[in-house]
Amino acid sequence: MKKIVLFVLCVIALARALPAQPVCSSATIAGRFVYHVAGFANFGGGLAPTASLGTAVLEPKSNDSINVSITWSQSIGGPVSKFTGLGTATVKPDCTGTGTLTVVELNLPIQFEFVVLNKGNFLRMMPVSPAAFAVSATFERMSAPKSADDN
Repeated sequence: MKKIVLFVLCVIALARALPAQPVCSSATIAGRFVYHVAGFANFGGGLAPTASLGTAVLEPKSNDSINVSITWSQSIGGPVSKFTGLGTATVKPDCTGTGTLTVVELNLPIQFEFVVLNKGNFLRMMPVSPAAFAVSATFERMSAPKSADDN
């Protein structure tokens, strides 16, 4: 009997010690981010290395939806070009999400998936369409939006 009681007490103590699963919403990832993209692009001429560096502003529309506005410089095989993008993303409570961003200068929609890390301070993202890109991106929060408590 003592072993059962001891076992139950250990299970209760362990359950209390485990952190709660993160729950994400659009507020979790709201703010200004700096990001870096690296990988390869293929627009019919074979694989070319690509890298980007830019900033993103994420503004909540609703509990699970967010507006995305980004600017970046990108090199595909050498020359550097500047781009802007506008879109939306949906954040799930399990801290994963999907979105669509349109590259304004090319009228090119890009669908992407992402994972929220470290309470929204980091995001990992990869485009899933178009298939011309085999890249991954890391976003790091530069600043969070001001809350009513900051005033």
